Amino acid sequence: MLPPKQKSVILPSTHLPIGHALGNKELALHIKQATHYLAAIQEAVAEKSFQYSHIMRKAPSKSVRTRSRALISKLNHWIALCCQVYGRARTALVQLGADDKTLRTFRILLKEDVKASTAILDPNIAGSSSLQLSWMSILSQVQR
Repeated sequence: MLPPKQKSVILPSTHLPIGHALGNKELALHIKQATHYLAAIQEAVAEKSFQYSHIMRKAPSKSVRTRSRALISKLNHWIALCCQVYGRARTALVQLGADDKTLRTFRILLKEDVKASTAILDPNIAGSSSLQLSWMSILSQVQR
């Protein structure tokens, strides 16, 4: 017998045709879920970048660097979990027949998209004008 956390939940998308009223409600729920986890990924990547740039670089002692590395490790696990949930929500959006605008908003995540960057610390370094922002960074700037 499986514990409740490991049991699969039967949703309308698995048994009802595309366009059914319950399927549309499920689509709305997956959009909210994807939005929530995308924001969580953005926050975690920003916190990871902060840890690298402001804590580890300027750490006065080895113990501060060690604590920062431990926090970065926890952040990496959190980012991986959020990416997994986001990926499942995006897959459900595709299966439920989400429109093109929604699918353009919620793109497939790549490793480069969730990579911490400290390049913003010194915008005057050579080559900084050719830096490519992740689509998540551009999306968060458009939403403001």
